[in-house]
Amino acid sequence: MAARLISGGTQARDFEAVPRISPAIPNRHRPLRLQEMVIFRVADGKLAEQWAINDGWDASIQLGLFDHDHWKESVCGEIKKP
Repeated sequence: MAARLISGGTQARDFEAVPRISPAIPNRHRPLRLQEMVIFRVADGKLAEQWAINDGWDASIQLGLFDHDHWKESVCGEIKKP
């Protein structure tokens, strides 16, 4: 069984950094809208497992973590040519 959904809201607080996953995200009161897919495995009539999939890059763009028009520079820093 699967479900496709759109969830959203407005950032209302600072997000703490998650080491090796996400930097700290200061509260800028930005709206966020995510398309998601949730897949369920049902066994013996009961929910046995659930997997959620969403687009983290899109969320990062909406929260202003990098400039999608210049993503290499905003994610990796200044790119120097040899």
